Amino acid sequence: MAHPNKLAVPGLITKIILAVIAGEFLLVLLTTIVQETIFGGISYAGSPLSHLILGGAGTFLAAFVAGLGAYLVAGRKSVVPHIVISLLIISESVWLVFYRGTPDPLWFDIMAALSLLAGIWLGVLVFKFGSGASSRL
Repeated sequence: MAHPNKLAVPGLITKIILAVIAGEFLLVLLTTIVQETIFGGISYAGSPLSHLILGGAGTFLAAFVAGLGAYLVAGRKSVVPHIVISLLIISESVWLVFYRGTPDPLWFDIMAALSLLAGIWLGVLVFKFGSGASSRL
């Protein structure tokens, strides 16, 4: 008996691609709203402490919503979209730090990227384990 390949499920690859697009779209849209529209841009040297704290929390929440959105679009069958989105976050962060040269300290940019990664994955884990736990009751 052959081992079933999870990627052979009809439509799963399409769902994964759509989930990556939806998750990345939500991430960009919501972080732009939080950082640029609400707080007028977030930077370590140029933002007051309250903006750093609230903007950081809002950015994390934006990543959480993006992770949840990608998870729901993927049909709750795969975390591949989250791996792809995580690689995009890492790639963008490396590009911003080394090629664009942000005025912020390196630790600040690393913490921002880690916040996005944590939000993306928490969006998966909370609902993956939460929905499984509630269905067992």
